[in-house]
Amino acid sequence: MERHHQNLKDFNGWESIPWNSFPEMIKQALERQSISFNTFEGLLEFTFQEMRTYLKFNELNQLREVHQSADFHLLELEKSRAFYEKIKQRLIHKYNQPQYVNDDKSKEVVSLHWYLPHTQIKLQYDYQYKVVDELGAGAYLIDVYFSPQN
Repeated sequence: MERHHQNLKDFNGWESIPWNSFPEMIKQALERQSISFNTFEGLLEFTFQEMRTYLKFNELNQLREVHQSADFHLLELEKSRAFYEKIKQRLIHKYNQPQYVNDDKSKEVVSLHWYLPHTQIKLQYDYQYKVVDELGAGAYLIDVYFSPQN
């Protein structure tokens, strides 16, 4: 699914999957790459680049959004920060510097936005200390959203 980086900035889709693709085409591409996936109503879910990845489809069953997500235990702040930096550098390598950066110190959330010819990307890192469950899971969140510009 990796695509040559020069083409990615101008590509009308996510990785090598065009926006408005139908699930069947995407499933075949995933199977060719030996990526196992789960299918839900209007959703494909799989692991890609170490993140839970959700492909969301509109009422015409066409790809309209990609959401990648990772979360870390409340004792893993440094690990979450290192993973965020890795994801950020990967996005910068593919798409150049973000056009918008916001570090909200009070909410402890960093947001970066890329506005490409066909796609907008939002990387969000929530590093606020919080207890989500009694085991400490899901305290720090990293989310990447891809959606078409139109």
